[in-house]
Amino acid sequence: MKRMHVTLDEEALEQARRLTGKKSYSETINHAIAQIVKQDRLRQAIDALAKDPNPWWPGYVEEMAPDVAEYLKKKEKPRRRTAASTVRAPRVKQAKLRGSR
Repeated sequence: MKRMHVTLDEEALEQARRLTGKKSYSETINHAIAQIVKQDRLRQAIDALAKDPNPWWPGYVEEMAPDVAEYLKKKEKPRRRTAASTVRAPRVKQAKLRGSR
């Protein structure tokens, strides 16, 4: 433990002590610091999972959530374009009227 002298807002410290249910100000401050460290570690873990395109090990999704696995399989299939395979009627060219003939 490191001993140091810090200046703190008394009202905020007392409110934090009541919210956390700690008995002393030192416990309250240590608890707050520990929570900040936990939040940062969790944020880093979430960012690491978000960067990985497939964060699950093979077979996990199929075993734990078969309905989600079916949805993902359907989603991966390429969609057929119906507009490209339809036959369009030829355009009718209209004569342009020039002036008053």
